[in-house]
Amino acid sequence: MMELLAPAGSFEGVQAAVANGASAVYLGGTSFNARQNAKNFTEDELASAVKFAHSRGVKVYVTLNTILSDRELATCAALIRQYNALGVDALIVQDLGVLRLARECAPELPLHASTQMSVHSLAGLQALETLGVSRAVAARELTKEQLALLCEKGNMEIEVFVHGALCMAYSGQCYLSAMIGRRSGNRGLCAGPCRLPYRVSALRGALPAYPLSLKDNSLGNHLTELSEMGICCLKIEGRMKRPEYTAVTTKTYAAALKEGRNLAASESKLLSDVFSRQGFTDGYYTGNLERGLLGVREEGDPQKYRGMLKDLRDSYKSPEKAQPFTVTLFFVLQRGKKAKLAAEDSEGFQAVAVGAVPQIAEKTALSEERAAEQLAKTGGTPFACSEVHCKIDDGLTLPAAELNRLRREVLAELCALRVAKEGRPEGAFQYTPPIQNNEFNIPKFTISAISFSQLPEEVLALSPAFVYLPIAEILGNADKVKALQGRGIQVVIHAPRIIKDTERDAFLQQVAAAKELGVQAALCGTLDAITTAKAAGLSVMGDFSLNIYNSLALAEYARMGLCSAALSIELNLARMGDIEKQLPCEAIVYGRQPLMLMESCLVKHHFGDCEHCKSRDTFDLIDRSGAVFPLMREQNCRTTLYNAHKLFVAERLPDFYTLGLSYLRIAFSTEGEMECAAAAESYRTRVAVNEPSNSTGGLYYRGVL
Repeated sequence: MMELLAPAGSFEGVQAAVANGASAVYLGGTSFNARQNAKNFTEDELASAVKFAHSRGVKVYVTLNTILSDRELATCAALIRQYNALGVDALIVQDLGVLRLARECAPELPLHASTQMSVHSLAGLQALETLGVSRAVAARELTKEQLALLCEKGNMEIEVFVHGALCMAYSGQCYLSAMIGRRSGNRGLCAGPCRLPYRVSALRGALPAYPLSLKDNSLGNHLTELSEMGICCLKIEGRMKRPEYTAVTTKTYAAALKEGRNLAASESKLLSDVFSRQGFTDGYYTGNLERGLLGVREEGDPQKYRGMLKDLRDSYKSPEKAQPFTVTLFFVLQRGKKAKLAAEDSEGFQAVAVGAVPQIAEKTALSEERAAEQLAKTGGTPFACSEVHCKIDDGLTLPAAELNRLRREVLAELCALRVAKEGRPEGAFQYTPPIQNNEFNIPKFTISAISFSQLPEEVLALSPAFVYLPIAEILGNADKVKALQGRGIQVVIHAPRIIKDTERDAFLQQVAAAKELGVQAALCGTLDAITTAKAAGLSVMGDFSLNIYNSLALAEYARMGLCSAALSIELNLARMGDIEKQLPCEAIVYGRQPLMLMESCLVKHHFGDCEHCKSRDTFDLIDRSGAVFPLMREQNCRTTLYNAHKLFVAERLPDFYTLGLSYLRIAFSTEGEMECAAAAESYRTRVAVNEPSNSTGGLYYRGVL
């Protein structure tokens, strides 16, 4: 049977999950997890949670799934050692630097790749395998056919989100909250701006008021199919939600899995009443990305919900609800000998407790019935007493307090046996953040563009080392590619971040054609793209969306064979300077920063076809303040949402000259030829004569929280 993984934002959430049939729970410590606003667990609380869950046969996975700066890695290393010593069953990670720490500090502690890694193909699984990961949490955007392929051809466990909130953007590929409010989703503090109202230009009144807010996910109608394809684990989202939510979702899915069936309509209705956003969707799984995906949270019936909450609390507050095992007790009381109580649980664990020598009864002797009644009170333990066998000599007595002590001791020993795990080794690795002393250096420029029209002579006068272009633009302009190469400018394929297995062959055919034009490198923003590009024989440069935030992560990408890497756009200058530049590193210094990568077109979500997009290159998303965020179509009808404000730091370029960088990227997206020329002139002269009216310094001077 598939593992059912339930969320726990508090100890009460652990109780709710365990009592209602979870196979495993996932939770976060007080630092470095993707739900920093949940209550989360102190060291003592986590130890109690692990003991409680393990004694009841439930695994515990701890989330360390945020990106960390160099100055945070030493603290993270200590946490990994702590979690390893507590016996947690796995860590869920996003940052490759954290992954490396875990491999060094706790070499046998299993690692699961968070959905924040954006893994979506066999190529991504191949990369994870080389990194020592045993399980991948697949991107939520995969169809059933794509998931089945991962199970069939991949060499690791595949976990899928079966129920709960959906983000419009690919996990790990969203920077909207960070850019507009400094609250980074990649660092566990997403403010959820996608749930706010927007409108889309040129389609006034056509789209819903909340075009970035998806309904909640539910794959309850596909459980048997998921089991047959080989999915190892079903994950329920919701560490920010109440324990009652954990209780009802866990109980509902656990019952269906136990009976080998899909959810009944009445069960789906119950879950919708507890929490949903205008119902549920399975659109990504079925491949139906047209109408019906969008939804917002609506107020339910307060009276009905209050009554439901009480029933749900009862599902895990009653002691018997957390007793998954039965126990048989054997009590012996003999004249002149110490009392003995033995126990054997339903899985064969055995324990013995020894008590006081009994006294001669002056009035009422201890009967077998009375002893059995007292010993059978196993509330608050993982054990429900099935039988008590007593052998008591006539005329003896033993205080009730002593009977209680014997019962507590023997059951505690059984718990200890259940919780005990073979000690895992601890690595000797101690991480000390490098002390940087970057000398003054003027990096070379690089240019990324959507089309050759954005490369007028003023731009090329910057003598860029590389020009990054979409592969279709390269293939459609062979003469212009040759012209750039003739000027000593290397043309690089700006690879799609998402290359699903169904798209891989077409991409490789394009790469083969590009290589005939002398193109030998690709800029890649996901593990999947890196592995695919390497398989095609290309040199690989890392893009900003790898979320490289520390020296260890950069070192991991160096081990993968990258020849350069763009650092995270969420770094401030101080943190960027901290990173030990083991590869030539790049920072983006101009342009609209990509904020969200979405699987499909917002317009198509509503209209169900592409007719409304064919005559336009871009649409604009407009927020309540009037800020305009361009929407641009990507390969295979995906969409990127760009920042309303253009990054512009032409006058402050010297601030980047002491950070150890090799390249500074000027990134064009919506700009026309004249805008590109004006921007290039500003960066050539370092004078802000052409500064956009809606410019920003990004996060380089503000940083994220």
